[in-house]
Amino acid sequence: MSTQVLLVEDSPEYVDMTREFLALRGSYQLDSVSRVDDFWKQITQKQYDVFLLDYNLPDGNGLEILRGLATRKIKTPTVMITGRGDERIASQTVLAGASEYIVKQGNYLADLPTVITRVVEQSRLQQALEEAVARYRDLFEQAGEGIMLCAIDGTILAANPILCKWLNCSNQDLIGETIEVIDHGDGGGGSASAATPIRERLAQAGTLIYESTYRRKDGSTFPVEINAKIVRAHNGDPDGIQFFIRDVTELRTAQAQLIRAARLSAVGELAAGVAHQINNPLTTVIADAQLLVKSLPPDHSGYSSAAAIFQAGWRAQRVVQRLLNFSRPDELAFTPTDINESIMEAIDLISAYFERDGIHLQVNLAKALPLIPANGHQLEEVWINLLMNARDALREIQPAKIAVTSELCDGYVEVKVSDNGHGIPLSSRAQIFTPFFTTKEPERGNGLGLSVCQTIVRNHSGEILFESHEGQGTTFLVRLPRTRKA
Repeated sequence: MSTQVLLVEDSPEYVDMTREFLALRGSYQLDSVSRVDDFWKQITQKQYDVFLLDYNLPDGNGLEILRGLATRKIKTPTVMITGRGDERIASQTVLAGASEYIVKQGNYLADLPTVITRVVEQSRLQQALEEAVARYRDLFEQAGEGIMLCAIDGTILAANPILCKWLNCSNQDLIGETIEVIDHGDGGGGSASAATPIRERLAQAGTLIYESTYRRKDGSTFPVEINAKIVRAHNGDPDGIQFFIRDVTELRTAQAQLIRAARLSAVGELAAGVAHQINNPLTTVIADAQLLVKSLPPDHSGYSSAAAIFQAGWRAQRVVQRLLNFSRPDELAFTPTDINESIMEAIDLISAYFERDGIHLQVNLAKALPLIPANGHQLEEVWINLLMNARDALREIQPAKIAVTSELCDGYVEVKVSDNGHGIPLSSRAQIFTPFFTTKEPERGNGLGLSVCQTIVRNHSGEILFESHEGQGTTFLVRLPRTRKA
């Protein structure tokens, strides 16, 4: 492709001579104008690779054009051509942005093609460099992972926005500090200093992947996974360290919760085994108590005690049976199910918690509800999770109340579990069904309860909704269809 050249020259002779020399030396397309105003009109109609400006023009000079190009942020390379060698003018034109300054003397036209080729190539290289820098800056600033640049001694030179966000500080807060200010792990080297072991190990390997702990501005910490790499100068000498940082808080939390879930599963299996061991002696206690009740007349002094033993044993055996049913592997069988019965069985299992905590449980279940296709064990799990969540929301609330209701509405069986507790914070409501998300202390929850409830209800072609007001309480609504979709 030919090089597109725009010459601003008011002498027709110079224009013709320039065109002839360029035609002899290569592929150049030369256009010309003679006035400053014409120049601005011409560049709106065509794109050029280089401008050749005469200094003195009928309506101004080339210096004015240079300044106008700078104002308009036009970066086309420009060669100033003047009839006199004035150092002051030469200095002004270079400062104004001219790529080259040529005096019209001697055989200057013979050198002009070489000058044009040089300034065009330099401009293209500069443009490519600026584009590369812009791409790198975009990657640096918009990356989803933290990026940090340090000097070889561990002094922080730059940090991208996401890392600054994690650390609750600005880039200026970090620049000039050493990496030990934020890195509170062992730096992958087994010592309290972060930078020294990194330098030592990077000197041998060139790259290093390790885990550490970063400290925020407020003193809190979070776990990170780091990929560190030596940055070398052109001569191969180490010039700095580049860190790619990933916040693994959620990963660590998920791992811990999965371990906790596995432990809970093991505890469930153990509880089932213990329940079997308890069930056998309970059967003997109930049978003997029943025989004793039958053998004593009602007015006997031991009759009431025997009857109490019989009733307590029978109630204990019902709870053990519920526990065994709840811990059995779920075959995902859907059978005609009495929703009210599944609610009462769930309450039987956990009613002791409410009695111990002084919580008043109000149960208002609609009579003659139709049987719906469902998995009774799974629904018990839903009611237990909702009731236990309600109990946890009532800490330090007096009087503490939980209400459970059921009713038939528009072809759905609806179950509501309400409490008068603290309510769900507005900032947490979008996440409450997210697995492992919890606002409870670690010993009170693993963040899986509501996620499990949502999954079970959806498997039953139903939906689970909630309404909450901070300081007033929360109501969960479970809607289950009378007919389950395949």
